[in-house]
Amino acid sequence: MNEIPDALRGYRNQLRSAVARDLADRDRRRGVTSRRLAVPAAMGACALGVALFAVFGAGSRAPSANASILHRLVAVLTPPSGTILHERAQVSIPGQGSTTYEAWIQADSPYAYRVDKWGSEGSWNGTTYSNYDPTSNTITVEPTPPVAARPKHDPIDLAATLRSFVESGEATVADTTTIDGVQAYKLTVTGGPDPQLIGTAYVATSDYHPLEIDTNSGTIIYETYEYLPATTANLRLLDLATQHPGATIANDTPPTNTTTSPATP
Repeated sequence: MNEIPDALRGYRNQLRSAVARDLADRDRRRGVTSRRLAVPAAMGACALGVALFAVFGAGSRAPSANASILHRLVAVLTPPSGTILHERAQVSIPGQGSTTYEAWIQADSPYAYRVDKWGSEGSWNGTTYSNYDPTSNTITVEPTPPVAARPKHDPIDLAATLRSFVESGEATVADTTTIDGVQAYKLTVTGGPDPQLIGTAYVATSDYHPLEIDTNSGTIIYETYEYLPATTANLRLLDLATQHPGATIANDTPPTNTTTSPATP
């Protein structure tokens, strides 16, 4: 699959760093190992206190209303078990035009997904990756690549990235406003390792769903943010072959030479 431009790749890096810490804490508590890069759906009182300490910093006392908004935002942007996150957005990059980003991401094992980004569509079912070529109507299936190559395939959950900014204290409530007629909370992203990600995010006051994210590297305007029940019918949304029933299936066999790392697709 083609990669989303480097200007937005930092979103994924921010997400991975934040959730890796939560994964370690969760696994220590449960005594199990998980492949899921996700934040637990519910936060205990202790975890909430730590999160609010990170958001507002030691020695400062944030308004309780803002604390409540941020806590609710984290909860809403954490996919519930038994659901499939469906998000669709228009992504605009200065000098590169606009494209549609759409993803369906399973909240539970095997954490399958289908994503359409930057004109390329692909999926992962827990075992193999599949890429769809509309010009030839062909689905190419390949084995799971090495860990280092997986980021090139993985979907970028932009809303989860916003959640990680809130949890790390890099996003704070600045104001309330209106976006395209919708009442919204305005959040300011004030820090992070990449200055291109500093900017503003807007979430609806009614349900805390993301509306727009504006940064130095581009603009993301949400059209859809919803959690679908993981029914048999909705699980088919994750499968490329089901979505393109007339497509030819081709298997991509990796090189047998073990002295050279296989090329990244």
